[in-house]
Amino acid sequence: MTVIASAQTVALSDDPVPVFKQLAQAGGFTNVYVGYASKTAKFSEPAGVPADYDPTIRPWYQQVVSTDGPVVTAPYVDAGTGKLVVTFAVPVKENGTLKAVVGGRCGHGQRGGERARDPSNSVQQRLASEQ
Repeated sequence: MTVIASAQTVALSDDPVPVFKQLAQAGGFTNVYVGYASKTAKFSEPAGVPADYDPTIRPWYQQVVSTDGPVVTAPYVDAGTGKLVVTFAVPVKENGTLKAVVGGRCGHGQRGGERARDPSNSVQQRLASEQ
């Protein structure tokens, strides 16, 4: 969740995509993105996203609005890829008003998703198992 939370500071900038791409790679996410209250979105990897994509109706966006805080979704079918994924998402507020939701997506069996699901899986444990 820390990687996604760090995207809050750039989400409202004119071009957050370069930072999103770096965060996706560093965090092991298939995509890092922001959904704006204006029903628009920006993605680190926009391939496959429908032209009429409305982030405000997606489960990850609605859950953040409902909880007014960070969420991890239950697995769902991704609108762009049709694959089963999980999203880690956080609100982006300005002067107390929700402006956007930043999310990071992990697919089933993805290494980044495994790290995210198992916080006890430390760097040392992963390195030891790979030797």
